[in-house]
Amino acid sequence: MIKKIYMLLMFLFSRGLAVFSKRDKIVFLSSFGDNNVPVANELIQRNPTASIVFLYERSAGQSLLNLDPRIVRKKCDGVAMFSCIPTLVSARKLVIDNYFAVLGALPKNKKSETIQVWHANGAIKQFGYEDASNRIRPLADKKRFKKVYDFTDSYVVGSKKMQAIFEQSFEARGKKFLPFGIARTDVFFDNKLMTQKRLEIRRKFDVSESKKVIVYAPTYRSAELSNELQLDVELLRREHSEDSVLLIKRHPRLNDSDLLTDDDFIKIVPNTTALTDFYPAIDVLISDFSSIPFEISLLPTVKKMLFFCYDEKEYELQQGLQQNWRTMLPGPIIATSQLLSEELKNVPYKADYEGYNKTWNTYTTGNAVKQLADYLQ
Repeated sequence: MIKKIYMLLMFLFSRGLAVFSKRDKIVFLSSFGDNNVPVANELIQRNPTASIVFLYERSAGQSLLNLDPRIVRKKCDGVAMFSCIPTLVSARKLVIDNYFAVLGALPKNKKSETIQVWHANGAIKQFGYEDASNRIRPLADKKRFKKVYDFTDSYVVGSKKMQAIFEQSFEARGKKFLPFGIARTDVFFDNKLMTQKRLEIRRKFDVSESKKVIVYAPTYRSAELSNELQLDVELLRREHSEDSVLLIKRHPRLNDSDLLTDDDFIKIVPNTTALTDFYPAIDVLISDFSSIPFEISLLPTVKKMLFFCYDEKEYELQQGLQQNWRTMLPGPIIATSQLLSEELKNVPYKADYEGYNKTWNTYTTGNAVKQLADYLQ
């Protein structure tokens, strides 16, 4: 009931404002920020007097460190969203990177366009209409979701594969798809910068060039599943500490306080630090149902990817996984720490992800920021 009243108030407020609002702004609404920030920066560099506003949730805070100070920014969490409605209804172009409930309460206007850049360029997990939790949700919730999904006019994609997932997950058939690629991966094509970042990260964690950097980055699990660390760290220490270090990066929603402390083998990446900052240093990635492999495959320094899916059946039941999800992964699926350790004993000098990238990064060529900025102007 409270949610219904909240949405009704936003609807009435936005409806009244929309009558008098001049739609002349480029507005970014972000949960993550790393796909939106470089595009906003590009626009303000081209035209310092452009009317650009960056609205953000708390989770996007880290990415704001890179936002051009000339761009107006405003926090839009919880009740603060009310103060952001005047900006939202004045948008000529609205660029979003997630699901935002507020959009379901806003009046749609033919003079404005909402562009979804999303926060991943591939998907193992089901989302949108296909989210497994929808099986037990009331009809009212599903109608509310539909209003939000229908608010989007265009989707930025990196491949036909991701376009098909959007069409299925958001019933987006008939929408416009922009084949620009993923903005945050543009820097991956700057070899000099990536080499510099790789060295900086190794120095930060005191890792010599003779050692492999293994990064374990499990995805978030809902309340029905455990987010406790299931990896047998002591086994990996015994078998791999001489030639490797293990960086552990948990999902930003989780607290790091229950993890082990740093030592010569284990390095804890703070949850205030974006995992993308560590991509250049990764030699071996251990993940599970995350979308990380779809973009990290662009980096030639990544030698191997392993998928530690110890709770595969439970996860598929509670969260939902894409059909044929196993074929989407560029590496072996592993259920135990012992088998994982065995795989870590055989890391090639170089991996070949060319075929994988042709499928999932067809349009991601290092020019995404420019293309989207051109489109928004």
